[in-house]
Amino acid sequence: TDIETYFAQHPETVRQCADLIKIVDVNQAAVALHGAADKEELFAGLVQIFTPESFDTFRRKMVCLWHGGTEMAADGVIKTLAGERRDVSIYFSVCSGHEQTLSKVIVSLVDITERKRNDAVNTARLHLIQYAETHSLDDLLEETLNEVEKLTDSLIGFYHFVEEDQQTLVLQNWSTRTKSEFCKAEGKGLHYPISDAGVWVDCVHQRKAVIHNDYADLPHKKGLFE
Repeated sequence: TDIETYFAQHPETVRQCADLIKIVDVNQAAVALHGAADKEELFAGLVQIFTPESFDTFRRKMVCLWHGGTEMAADGVIKTLAGERRDVSIYFSVCSGHEQTLSKVIVSLVDITERKRNDAVNTARLHLIQYAETHSLDDLLEETLNEVEKLTDSLIGFYHFVEEDQQTLVLQNWSTRTKSEFCKAEGKGLHYPISDAGVWVDCVHQRKAVIHNDYADLPHKKGLFE
């Protein structure tokens, strides 16, 4: 029977499958991955470990095992106890001797967060290299900001150049979303001193990438235009 058809016809089976699954043991790597203090924190259940979408995938794979499969694999997302999302590859394997009863299944999680992030960055770079061949510098800057926004889940992006004097900024472009949803001021090509800029020029002062996640408490922030 096609498994998707089976799910559609027997949704109660999927729910029952999830209710029957109990975590009986985990290794220290799993404890560390989830940011738990000890094993017991993970025994509360799988629904606390996976995101809703990934938990649904997990249940479906278990039903596949219930219907004769011995090994399964899927990608998913877990939630650490601190609320962080981590991408994982999930491997299911029925323990030897438990094929008929399906009483024990080994579930292995491999953290692929960095790999997926690197893949996304490399995909963006390739896209921008190809984009640059047929577009202007101005268009390229805008598309670069669009890609960075996707990679960082940002809402606003803008691009400045630093003049040779290392004291002056020139506004070059905003991301497509910024121009359509946020930015109403006219300022493209505007020159102004770095000393007048806000915390977003900390990257110039420090000569490295800088991340601020608590803008309200920064002591050197500056106000916005009316």
